[in-house]
Amino acid sequence: AAALISVMVATSACTSDRDYYGSGHYNNDSYPQTAQGREDRREDRIEQRIVDLHDALDITPNQEGRWNVVANIMRDNEMETYNLLRDHMANRNSRNAVEGFKSYERVASSHVQGLRELIPAFESLYNSMPADQQANADNVFNTYKGQWTKTLRDGHMKGKRNSGGPKLYKSVK
Repeated sequence: AAALISVMVATSACTSDRDYYGSGHYNNDSYPQTAQGREDRREDRIEQRIVDLHDALDITPNQEGRWNVVANIMRDNEMETYNLLRDHMANRNSRNAVEGFKSYERVASSHVQGLRELIPAFESLYNSMPADQQANADNVFNTYKGQWTKTLRDGHMKGKRNSGGPKLYKSVK
């Protein structure tokens, strides 16, 4: 389960805004023209994933404190990964192959460290859930089957985000 959350966070950082907006799926006017606009879009994506996951897990008011810890770790992990990937990509033309591997090693190490922080926080939240909610959480993560990234990308590429596009998570009630 925690690995999927980590994949969710890493996907947002690994896929650049230009991949979404510069690939012909959006017209040129849709691609944010300023660094601040691109940053706002990136933050919107992670926030939407957090909201979708919150809804799919049916987080109760009593669980909000634990959920907020999970959500903040997701945000922090995404920001750390994003910054490292941004640096990795910005320097790609001025480094040799070995330096490239070392740069990516920093990204991967950050990802592992993020998981180490996320797992106990999510475990605390999960352990606070009643059995039926745990079963729902298991379903949310165990029905992943490689579809999350495709659903995310399709929703973004078709401009359906925040407008009735595909839900990333399905709650079982």
